[in-house]
Amino acid sequence: MAIATNSWDGSWRWDRTFADFFPGDTVSGEGHVVCGRCRNCLAGRRTCAPKRAAVGVNRAGAFAEYIALPMANIWRHHESVPLDVAAIFDPFGNAVHTALSFPVLGEDVLITAPSHRH
Repeated sequence: MAIATNSWDGSWRWDRTFADFFPGDTVSGEGHVVCGRCRNCLAGRRTCAPKRAAVGVNRAGAFAEYIALPMANIWRHHESVPLDVAAIFDPFGNAVHTALSFPVLGEDVLITAPSHRH
């Protein structure tokens, strides 16, 4: 597990040595935490996994002091990506996925999501 800071993007600190990430790296994370072994995970439908957890829903969200995520859920941003852009990678991806899943062309749409302290 990597431990991210309280913003959804930001520098991270580790609780042990990792070969892929280094102190000061700017990282973001995928908010669906899944087993990776069930039928849905193996078919690439991670959001449909029966034992999934969601950051900000039933796991600590971005307003918590720390977020713990599996390493498979974390990616490093290239240094050229501004922090204000890096900060919206996960929520923007969720919004795009949702908008493309329904016939909303020409409609006014508000997409919101919870983030809770645990």
